[in-house]
Amino acid sequence: MEGRRLHYLIPADLDQSNSRDESLRAYKLKMEAQLQSDGALSFPSAEISQLLLQAYFAWFHPCFPILNRAELDRAYVNGNLSPLLLQAILFIGVSLCTDAAFARTEFETRYRAKLLFYSRARAIYDADWETNKMVKLQSLFLLSFWREEKAWRQIWWALYIRDQQSAAALGLLPRIRDKDCDVTMLSTDDVRDDKPIADDCVIGTQSAEYLHYPVEMAKLARILRKIVST
Repeated sequence: MEGRRLHYLIPADLDQSNSRDESLRAYKLKMEAQLQSDGALSFPSAEISQLLLQAYFAWFHPCFPILNRAELDRAYVNGNLSPLLLQAILFIGVSLCTDAAFARTEFETRYRAKLLFYSRARAIYDADWETNKMVKLQSLFLLSFWREEKAWRQIWWALYIRDQQSAAALGLLPRIRDKDCDVTMLSTDDVRDDKPIADDCVIGTQSAEYLHYPVEMAKLARILRKIVST
C-alpha cells in the first residue's frame, strides 16, 4: 500500500447537479416575481403589522407557544422573517385583535382582512417557495384556524329559514332548536360578493337591493319561531 496514490472518481453527474441548482434558483426567482405580482408578498404598514403582531402574542401565543418570541422579534426587526410565517401570524392577529385595535387598521371588515392574509399565506405555501420545513409546519398550524365562516353562515341560515317554512306549512315543530345554536345573525356582508363581477358576466351583477332579502328572511324566520313556540 505504501507508495500508492489514492484516486477519487469525480461524479459524472456533478455538472447535472449544478444545472439542477441553477434551475431551482431560476424557479425560485420566477415564483418570487409571480408572488410579488399577485400581492402575496405585500404587507400592511409597520404600524398595523406591529399592532397585529402584538395581538397575536397577547391572545394566541399563551395558548399555543409554537414560536420563539426572541427569535421572531429579531427576525422581524432585521427584515428577514419568513413571508409565509408573517402572513400566517397576521391572519391570526387580525382574527383576535380587539375591536378598538381593528378600527385602527385599513380594513373594512374583519372577515375580509382574515381572508386577505390567509389567501396570501396559502399562495406562498402552494408555490412551494418556502423551503424551511419548521416554518412550513408552524405556518400550516396557524392556517388551520381558518374557517369558511361566511359560507357556513350562509348555508346555516338557508337551512334555518327552510326548516321554519316547512314546519309552519305542515303544522309541525321545527327540527332546529334555537337553544342548540350559536351562529351569529346573517348580515349583508355575508351575502355580498367578495370580488366585483364584470357587467358582461354570464350570471349578471349583484343587485344591492337583494343583499337585504336573505337577511330579513332570516330575521322573519326567527320571529315566526318565537310566535309559534309561545
